Amino acid sequence: QWRSEGFYRPFPEGIYPAINPPDTEGMLVFDRLMPVWARHIGIPPEFSQPVHISVEKNHMIKFEGGPEASKLRGFFAELAKQLGEEDAYEIRAPHGGIHPCALLTPWQCPDGDYREFIASFHPTSVHMHLGQGRRNSDFPYSLHPSPELRGCTLTIGGKVVHDNGRLGVLDHPSVQAIAAKYPDRPGLDGDRWL
Repeated sequence: QWRSEGFYRPFPEGIYPAINPPDTEGMLVFDRLMPVWARHIGIPPEFSQPVHISVEKNHMIKFEGGPEASKLRGFFAELAKQLGEEDAYEIRAPHGGIHPCALLTPWQCPDGDYREFIASFHPTSVHMHLGQGRRNSDFPYSLHPSPELRGCTLTIGGKVVHDNGRLGVLDHPSVQAIAAKYPDRPGLDGDRWL
């Protein structure tokens, strides 16, 4: 996607655009949630044990795991009272980071929650939006807890986007050509940013 508004053109960008998957099936397994969502739901950002969500026809149908799974189950049951089950349980918008230097140490960023947010911009990170809140004009809030999937494999339409946390597009010849045009600038090599 090429941005035409404004003059800000970062390279590499922070996060690639969200993609709404029409036919998601399988098991979503995660052990962390973005801190802002975790705080509002009442669970820790890093879970005591992984949460397993069964997904059929693009909808969450079953939550399994420890206390965090129980809290999430309750959260979505309450959200369904506002949005209806069809929208509350919808899986939407997986997207992930593409900035090679988005993993920071505590001395670079002492705030753990903000450090976690920045890490979501790293190529090893994919996050999902759970729930579809924008379709109900009586409840105009975009509630969408975002699990973080670090080091995952994401396949869309038979194409591997992330392979064990490696964002394949960074190896594409056109991306490599752009990076090569500016050898004096930090690029796809995260170590050069430090």
